[in-house]
Amino acid sequence: MISYGPDIASEAQLRLLGNVEGRRLLVLGVGAGAEIVAEARQGARVIGADPSLGRIEAARTRVDAAEVKVELHQSDLAELPFVRADALDGALSLFALAGVDDLDRLFRQVHRVLHTSCHLVFSMPHP
Repeated sequence: MISYGPDIASEAQLRLLGNVEGRRLLVLGVGAGAEIVAEARQGARVIGADPSLGRIEAARTRVDAAEVKVELHQSDLAELPFVRADALDGALSLFALAGVDDLDRLFRQVHRVLHTSCHLVFSMPHP
């Protein structure tokens, strides 16, 4: 199950992503991999990106243990050269955007890779 943060309703209640089965989803900031595993188990084709090699390795360990298929990339979140334009059905970021220096650039990249009318769902830490 995807959790948007402490004291915030989960995806089960909010349904911001909706049914992800068969959809290609980008996850910006993979953390320890819980969300990417949850999406993959629901049938999504997940592409995860994170600037931290340590988080990529932790996510890979969790993905392997769960025996799901996920594509992972160590990358600046505002750099998505591994995704072609208009290729994704949605994007998710949980707290990772707070560490991005150039949000305008990130939003342009996400806009480039998402199909028309698809959503970016994200949460940010409260100051």
